[in-house]
Amino acid sequence: TADVYNKRDMYNFYIIVDPANTKSNKSDFTAMVVVALNGDGKYYIPEIIRDKLLLTERINDLMHLVVKWTNSRGKPVVFYEQSGLSSDTQMLSKTMDEKRFWFELHSMGTKPRVNLDPRAGSGFGSLKANRIFALEPLFRNHRIVLAESCVRENWNGREEDMMSSFIMDEYMKYPISADHDDVLDAMSRIADAETGPMLIPPSFKALLPAEKMSMKRKIEFDIYSGDEYIPY
Repeated sequence: TADVYNKRDMYNFYIIVDPANTKSNKSDFTAMVVVALNGDGKYYIPEIIRDKLLLTERINDLMHLVVKWTNSRGKPVVFYEQSGLSSDTQMLSKTMDEKRFWFELHSMGTKPRVNLDPRAGSGFGSLKANRIFALEPLFRNHRIVLAESCVRENWNGREEDMMSSFIMDEYMKYPISADHDDVLDAMSRIADAETGPMLIPPSFKALLPAEKMSMKRKIEFDIYSGDEYIPY
């Protein structure tokens, strides 16, 4: 995380938000995933939030992330799950207006995609499961790079390494015994047929090598074409 943050002018940043609305032991987590790109074909995840947040807390945490990961190229592009955005729009707009700090915001829907999971007949063929399954080749080919740690105070007032919790409670257990898959679900948007080509196209290149790139010049992406998004 420190390396990406210290060299953040070399990256384009995106934030994926999948909100949950209640605080209880059994409720889902709000997931916010920061994705960084520098043209080397990898998806760097320098920070995540995996916590149980009420509306004001969600908006404040998102604003904090956008400010933190803004660089000389501009502000991170935010992708927000559609149903959650519908309920959060008014507060989000009010907060941006009050702080006079606006950023690009896209709604993520639930467009059906081809079934990729061979276990679909055994109950694993849901839309969410298919999206998460599409992450497998990215992890297998070491194209998703996670931060070593991501510590913050959680909803219970305890210090928690959210990256470690994600790895132990979601990544290592999915799909057999994971009670939650909230971060996996948010992260899966980079490999989704609907949002993948828009969020982070599967083929991209820098105008110049990253170490020589002008600090004000953004990554130039190849134009995606085709019916099926295959992230490997």
